Amino acid sequence: MAEGGGNQLVSSDGDAKQKTPTPLQFLETPEGRRLAYHQLSGSSPGVVFIHGLKSNMNGQKALAIEDFCRRRGTAFVRFELSGHGDSSQNFKDCNVTMWLEDLNAVLSSLTKEQQILVGSSIGGWLMFLYTMRNPDIIYGLLGISTAPDFTQQLWKGLDKETKKEVRRTGVYHMKSAYSNEPYEISLDLIQDGAKYTILDMPGIEYVKCPVMLFHGERDSTIPVGTAMNLVQRLQCPVGLKTIDDGEHRLSRPQDIQLILEALNDLLCPSSDKNDLEASGADSSGLDD
Repeated sequence: MAEGGGNQLVSSDGDAKQKTPTPLQFLETPEGRRLAYHQLSGSSPGVVFIHGLKSNMNGQKALAIEDFCRRRGTAFVRFELSGHGDSSQNFKDCNVTMWLEDLNAVLSSLTKEQQILVGSSIGGWLMFLYTMRNPDIIYGLLGISTAPDFTQQLWKGLDKETKKEVRRTGVYHMKSAYSNEPYEISLDLIQDGAKYTILDMPGIEYVKCPVMLFHGERDSTIPVGTAMNLVQRLQCPVGLKTIDDGEHRLSRPQDIQLILEALNDLLCPSSDKNDLEASGADSSGLDD
């Protein structure tokens, strides 16, 4: 994967296309939930962005990827998991099972042919869970500060008294560097997440598509060692780019540039790039 110095894939603020909004829409899931989403039509493989815990589909990474896909002519979907943003349900009533159902509904109803999943934090965990169950649908995976087994790692880090209190109240108030208010992590979310561990359970060998992971070495939320453990378990083509001064969000322009370069590589493998270069075409696919 290119590590910078190539084509500038992040649009400048003056790019008119970047400011063209996609309409807010809603998807009714088979489970009766209502998911907010934005969608671009375009070529396959398409791209689906999955946000992180207590985040939404309107962050810098999601919007930059949407703009990249618009200019490239690639199909794209960004959506909000249950309990997040404009989607239905209360966050404290949601769990991993529900979010995996949400992702399944989005891919089943809004996409065609193979897809590249881009998952941020918890979204990265969900993209692996989905791909383990549906390997033929997924063309590639791009993980940003991927957080597999997050709920189990959280539980293991609590002392005995805190665990006792969580069992009594049914909720853990988790402090976050990104919010003035603590996140209400329900005991149900923690217990449900235990059914979906991938770092110490079989199943991840079913992931056969190319995988690219990005992780900041200064990530205090999900240690970079988590990504390294994940790479060791994967049996598919996989790359890991650690960013020396990167933190959990990886939303700076230089971070997003690296992410878009990796996405471009997944969409346009080396053999395709060579064919384009031989024909004199722009292999970035970014000309207006």
